[in-house]
Amino acid sequence: MQIHRVRGSSLRDALLRAQDAYGEDAVVIQEESVPGGGVTLSVARRELARAATHAAQPQQDPARIPIVREVAQRLERTGTSKEFIASICAEVRDWPEPGVHVMDRAAEAIGRRFPPVKLGRIDGGTRVLAFVGLTGVGKTTTLVKLAMRMLRAGRRVELATLDVQRVGAVEQARAWSRELGVPLSVLRPGAKPHAKAFEGSGVDVVLLDTSGNPLVDVARVQELQQSFTGARVEFGTWLVLPANASRASLELVTRAFAPLAPEGAVLTKLDETREPAVVLEHVFAAQLGVAFLSDGPDVSLHLHRSGPEACADLFLRGRLS
Repeated sequence: MQIHRVRGSSLRDALLRAQDAYGEDAVVIQEESVPGGGVTLSVARRELARAATHAAQPQQDPARIPIVREVAQRLERTGTSKEFIASICAEVRDWPEPGVHVMDRAAEAIGRRFPPVKLGRIDGGTRVLAFVGLTGVGKTTTLVKLAMRMLRAGRRVELATLDVQRVGAVEQARAWSRELGVPLSVLRPGAKPHAKAFEGSGVDVVLLDTSGNPLVDVARVQELQQSFTGARVEFGTWLVLPANASRASLELVTRAFAPLAPEGAVLTKLDETREPAVVLEHVFAAQLGVAFLSDGPDVSLHLHRSGPEACADLFLRGRLS
């Protein structure tokens, strides 16, 4: 801000001189008496003075404003970071419709950040969906849950697995294929499925399990993707992340599988944490849409399609409604 000094024989004279020099927008910031008579004024233009005054005032933390304090407290309890809380509270505070309840505002503000991931059909083709993530995060269970859901919806499903080294993994996959009444493909190292076999199989979706070792799975999945090039087969990858993992662990896992460019995420073990906001914030920052939410081991019950309302419930209530 530029300060101008205007001197006059009296206060009135100095004010008139300031008005003549700087117009109606002149604002007096300071007045000083001059030895021997006269007045000196420190003058600035009105808009510049207003901007400087505003900048000098400390900005209030949105989370401390009474109207949104309860929202902030709920978000804190579910593990939400201070930065995310401030972002949501600022939206709630500045809501354009004053009649909307504060919790409804918060739920809508959160929900906008988590649009659902859609998995549409491919006319005359097959979708191959690989589930990747570390061992023990629930990849196989999630895959079976989704297979059951799709079968109930009339989809034609096949199971496949790359997990051939872990003891009992193939036997487990075979047991589930028998239980579900669907075919199983065991893709051993070096085996490349022929794309035409999938094109003519009449299968809508192939759900592919992986080993849980990023060093192995990234290379194998990339190899499979290349083998389907040019065929009526759409290959996608979903990253399976456990809700009870730390922020640092989630970062490492997501980075390890980044070469596969996952299209979305499945969040598991939501029943094993009181702070589901941690994993939700992570996928939001990683720009991964959330496809499904898993909150228990029951393959017929504990899988839910994600969406704005479900994610808002996890942030504000710590669980699915």
